[in-house]
Amino acid sequence: MSFDLVKAGEDRAFWDRLIRKYGKKIRECGWHGPLEPEQLETDMNYDALDNALNEALYEDGTEESFNESDGGGIPGSADYASITELLGKFFVTGSYVCGGPYDTYEEAADEAGLGYGEWDYDGEDEDEGEDEEQAEYEDDVLRPVLAEPPGTITNSIGMKLVPIPAGTFLMGSPKKEKDRSDDEVKHKVTLTKDFYLGMTQVTQGQYERGIDKNPSHFQSDEVSGRDSSEFPVEQISWDDAVEFCKKLSDLPEEKAAGRVYCLPREAEWEYACRAGSTTAFSFHIDGELLCDYAWYEDNSCERPHPVALKKPNAWGLYDMHGNVWEWCSDWYGEYSKSAVSDPTGPKEGSSRVTRGGSWISDAASCGSARRSWYLPSDRDDHSGLRVALSYPSEIHK
Repeated sequence: MSFDLVKAGEDRAFWDRLIRKYGKKIRECGWHGPLEPEQLETDMNYDALDNALNEALYEDGTEESFNESDGGGIPGSADYASITELLGKFFVTGSYVCGGPYDTYEEAADEAGLGYGEWDYDGEDEDEGEDEEQAEYEDDVLRPVLAEPPGTITNSIGMKLVPIPAGTFLMGSPKKEKDRSDDEVKHKVTLTKDFYLGMTQVTQGQYERGIDKNPSHFQSDEVSGRDSSEFPVEQISWDDAVEFCKKLSDLPEEKAAGRVYCLPREAEWEYACRAGSTTAFSFHIDGELLCDYAWYEDNSCERPHPVALKKPNAWGLYDMHGNVWEWCSDWYGEYSKSAVSDPTGPKEGSSRVTRGGSWISDAASCGSARRSWYLPSDRDDHSGLRVALSYPSEIHK
């Protein structure tokens, strides 16, 4: 490897730019995570991969090409470790290599029959300090300290809830917005009451503490044996989500505090997601920075990820874009074309609203105004929930 991968790997912005620009192109070459050597020989389009990486690295200011020192081109499974290391840098999260089953690059290389130290891309001993470097990367870069907005509360199962002030906003999207849907009719909405919203999507650990079971698909072997307690709970129907809110409200500590949990209304969800923004996403007009805020099809490696690894919106809420769809309380239906206050959606219907997009969604589906819907009994591995809480008088004081 002829360019300084160690230096580049420390520059998160560098890799995020490559993800945004070339993630799809790289996966189109056949790479979806660490592969067995025989898969590399049959499934990988080496020429296309080499071209895609060279294009990305040259454009982003790297002086030498991906495999220039080897005469150009990727020779095959003998280069397994370098492929795993380089592409792992694109998609790594937590303590596993995305698309695993390996916990570290070293494991992936060893499984391929290559000693990790044999591939010396920076002229240094790769074994020395490797565990410390991996831990630092996870702790300092991928796992942020959750900044708590003033007034944030922590309930009896460790769930943090952020205060959301009452206010007025424009719900839906303008007709000129790129990739908008016809059901996003723009209209003025006023929310007359303050409320709380979960800082993160409900995690598997929180769900299990509240309801004594974990129905999620992505646990145990599906996440390479990792502790999945910080992953968002999924395989949750609307009915399941409502039951969770009820059981959480019935916990003795929550009853004593006067807290009654529910799913957010669709208007509350969009208001909180926007956090004062008026653009397609809460942070930018066209989603150019989406990889900084969301797990979606371009960077998720076909699975959800632990909550709060990405940046929060302006009101301190994490994963409002991507990771898993979030149930809302409303029946799905047409918006009002005129101004409304405290809307609760249609009085009846067949499907309930979900919001936010997920790890398998395209960028547009993660937009602030994008709507989706499912039958109340539907469950899948990309739908979860985030709870809301009305402002009890005890908390307000």
